[in-house]
Amino acid sequence: MDSKNPHNFEVLPPKSLGGRRGPQIKPLIKEALRRAGRGEHALLDEAVARAFDLEDKASGPILLALLARMYPEDKATLPVPDIDLSGVPSHLWARTVTEAIVSGQCAPDVGERILASIKAWVEIESTSGELAETILAMKARIDEIERQNAARAGECSAEADIIGVEPGPGDAPATEAPGQASDGA
Repeated sequence: MDSKNPHNFEVLPPKSLGGRRGPQIKPLIKEALRRAGRGEHALLDEAVARAFDLEDKASGPILLALLARMYPEDKATLPVPDIDLSGVPSHLWARTVTEAIVSGQCAPDVGERILASIKAWVEIESTSGELAETILAMKARIDEIERQNAARAGECSAEADIIGVEPGPGDAPATEAPGQASDGA
């Protein structure tokens, strides 16, 4: 028996299980227990027995893992700051938050996160404003190019009428040249 692995369990790295971790590995463990003819309760019984086996070198980490499962650590939560930004113009939000930090209404780490959020919001707003300006400029440029193309098409059509060239398919319709009478008049 291996001293590092007294029960001869094959220790598989997470990559050998397809990179699965956490909740994704649970169905594999349940299936292995079912194939071995044992259930989840048998696995827990074995873990508890090993956790209190003083001769087992892995008893300490196993006991810690069991206790961590029974009594998980509380997740840290940030206190809700007492900052009222309603009615404050958006360009003064950062100043209001900074004043709240200085006066003690807001914890510095919470204020730092709020300021980072305000900075991101301002960057998004400025980018969207620049994008809107760019789109408007592009529309104006497209309109100008379309006007220029229409004017050129009209000039080409008038020249074709003067020299007597019939327009081809897809060409702009011919306009009457000055001094020529239409058939309907």
